[in-house]
Amino acid sequence: MNKQPVITIILIFLIFLTIKSIIQLESSKNRIKNVKNQIEESEAINKALSQKIEESTTDEYVEKLAIEKLNMTKDGYRIVIDNSNNSNNNNLQKQIESENLTNWEQWKSKFNL
Repeated sequence: MNKQPVITIILIFLIFLTIKSIIQLESSKNRIKNVKNQIEESEAINKALSQKIEESTTDEYVEKLAIEKLNMTKDGYRIVIDNSNNSNNNNLQKQIESENLTNWEQWKSKFNL
């Protein structure tokens, strides 16, 4: 009985399995690399958000927001408006008008009540 064809078939099968394993290994390496990149990006975003949270809890940040967004000032402070940019004249006029209003009147005008 001739065993050479059986051995050849077994060798071809083993070569096929080896090649298939190598391809799966490379695919797994690529997936691992992609996941590591995603982890690094997520950690960078997490770090940036953590810093933003820390900054937003400071008194200086709250004061800055109150001044910029709500047009509030500390006692004795005055808001100075730079009229050098003519494209924002309409907004500047509204801001000047709002300075003459009390706080509750400013809120009322913000929400169009």
